[in-house]
Amino acid sequence: MSVKYGSTVPLEGLVMAWDPANERSYPRSGSIITDISGNGNDGTFINAPTLVDNQYLNFDGVDQRIDLASDLILTSWTIVYWFYHDATTDADMTIGETGTTDSRFYHRDLDANYKLRVTNNSNVSVGDMNLSDIGRQQWGMLAYSMVPGVIQGWVNGVTKISTTTTDSSEFHINTFGYPYSGNAVYYWNGRLGPLYVYNRATTTNEIIEIYNAHRNRFTP
Repeated sequence: MSVKYGSTVPLEGLVMAWDPANERSYPRSGSIITDISGNGNDGTFINAPTLVDNQYLNFDGVDQRIDLASDLILTSWTIVYWFYHDATTDADMTIGETGTTDSRFYHRDLDANYKLRVTNNSNVSVGDMNLSDIGRQQWGMLAYSMVPGVIQGWVNGVTKISTTTTDSSEFHINTFGYPYSGNAVYYWNGRLGPLYVYNRATTTNEIIEIYNAHRNRFTP
């Protein structure tokens, strides 16, 4: 199935794709966001995140999230998403697995240090990515890839981290927005545009392709 909005994003290895602006993914109402990669990784709204301008979902940071029916388990992966983080001094969960020792991405916006922290399914922090040059409270696109031995990360299509690692790359996904510790302080407080998950490492050129496919929606 083609995943298209303005331009086509890479399809090889695509295992999950949500786009609130695409009516095949979210038909303007209801409690389900459909995985338009064709792999059935649909999400169910909990406490109803809000669709804004038929373009993105808004999460209130209190109790809203999206859950998958079962874990998507990956040993090689790339996660890409457009976001706007409303909070300015908090550490808010984005995508990962519920629980206290599980996979998670979270935006760690504490003191003067704004970064993405990524923790694998063994509760090991595998490599922070600095987000300070995005600027707070504006749209940006993050991409983070981990395969056995290698980590790469991009901000708005620009490489920000590229390193080797001995840590496990296994990552589980069953939620977007649920706080990793169960502490309501860490619910995602912000907005979500398109989100893509691949079962492989992507190239920088592919990340740039995804960025260019949607940049007119989110950047001046």
